[in-house]
Amino acid sequence: VKVLRRACRTARRDGAQLTVLCVVRLPADDEDAWGDPELDSTAMFALAQAQMVCREEGVVGVFKRNYARSLATAA
Repeated sequence: VKVLRRACRTARRDGAQLTVLCVVRLPADDEDAWGDPELDSTAMFALAQAQMVCREEGVVGVFKRNYARSLATAA
């Protein structure tokens, strides 16, 4: 949360919008994980928390969810 607040303050100072990316890490060997509602609910909870922080800091945020097996392939 501290890093997000710092990013919000920087975005507000610069008059910029902030993109918040939530990456859902999928197990390397489990193809069924793509449809796991537990993973989706965890990601949505994290994005909802990020949205609250951005709102508290007065920043317009763009929130994105992505699925990947590693951070290197998330973007």
